[in-house]
Amino acid sequence: AGIVLSIIGIILSVVIVILGIVAIRYIANNPEILAQLQQGGYNVAG
Repeated sequence: AGIVLSIIGIILSVVIVILGIVAIRYIANNPEILAQLQQGGYNVAG
């Protein structure tokens, strides 16, 4: 069971890295998002 858990952990870490890269590239392609974040306009409620 330990092997399965370690494999799941590796997969999760890889997914997190991929999501981070995608988010960075998305923000790089949409500078207005970064501007809104810097202005404190990060409102999930809208």
